[in-house]
Amino acid sequence: MTLRSKPVAIIDTETTGLRSGFQELIEVAVIRFDGPNRTEGLFRFRPMYPDRASERALQVNGWTPDRWACLPHPISPLGLEHYSAILGMVRGCYVIGHNVEFDLEFLRDHMLTQNRKSWAERARERLSRPKILGSIDTVSIAWMALGSGLEYLSLDHIRERYPEIQTGEAHTALSDARTLENLLRMIDPTVLG
Repeated sequence: MTLRSKPVAIIDTETTGLRSGFQELIEVAVIRFDGPNRTEGLFRFRPMYPDRASERALQVNGWTPDRWACLPHPISPLGLEHYSAILGMVRGCYVIGHNVEFDLEFLRDHMLTQNRKSWAERARERLSRPKILGSIDTVSIAWMALGSGLEYLSLDHIRERYPEIQTGEAHTALSDARTLENLLRMIDPTVLG
C-alpha cells in the first residue's frame, strides 16, 4: 500500500465518553504527511458539559476537571481557531485512525452541538467527503496484516503484542497518533513516504 502521492493525516481523539453529540472532545491530535513534510498538531478543549462525562472514559484517558480547567471552551475564539486548524490539517487528505469513524463523528457532532449552526454546518461539510479524500481504518489494516498474531484488534492489544510501536503514554491523543504512525510503518515502511 502506498499513499505517497496524496496527503495523509493520522488522527486520534480523547473524549469524555463514547456518545458523540452528547459527550465531548478533550484532545485531538493530527499528524499530516504531505510529500516529505510531516506536521503535528495537538488541540485541547475544556468540556462544555463536564457533568456528561463518563467516569470510565476519564479513568482510561486520565483527564480530570482540574486538568482541563485552563483549556479553552470549544466556542471560545481559541477553541474555534483550534477547529479551523484541525480542518486545515485534514482537508484534502486520506484520514487514518484506529476506529477512525469514531474520531470523525466526534468532530462532526461536536461542531454541530456548540450553538454555531451555520459555522458548524460549514465545518461539517469541510470534514466530509470530498473535502477529505477518504478514511482508512487501522483496525482493518491490522487485521489484514497482523490478524493471525493478534487476539484482539484494540490499539491496547496491538501495543502489547508489538511494544516497539508504542510511543509515550497510551490514551493520549498525540501519543496514540504517533503509535499509529509506527504501526503503519511496521506494516509497510513505504505507506507514509
